[in-house]
Amino acid sequence: MAFMQPDIQFGDWIEVDGNAGTDYIPPGFVSLPDYAEFAASYDGDDVDGAYRDAAFAAVADYTENRECYSISERKGYGVRLSAPGYMDCTDWSVFDTEAECRDHLVEFWEVCPDCGEDECDCG
Repeated sequence: MAFMQPDIQFGDWIEVDGNAGTDYIPPGFVSLPDYAEFAASYDGDDVDGAYRDAAFAAVADYTENRECYSISERKGYGVRLSAPGYMDCTDWSVFDTEAECRDHLVEFWEVCPDCGEDECDCG
């Protein structure tokens, strides 16, 4: 069994694009402010920019980015390699389908999407 195992999860992800690239925050870690409520109470000229800043403040502890160019929620399948029982893991990547996650494991990490081994005969 490989030390790093494939981990695929479906849910509502937060996508943060900033100075350190794109980070994905897994479902359930933190939630963004409701845009409609924020906009209704905002009294300024740039509601989108102010919302981006408020949303980024809510997730800043969960991203490597220190600047935020855009932030959004997206439904999809997240994939990473993770060492069960340890804190070792790769960054999340998020795709529309589970098949894209499995392809990412093979193409980017060069591991079997089922067992995590770089050479296997399981599938």
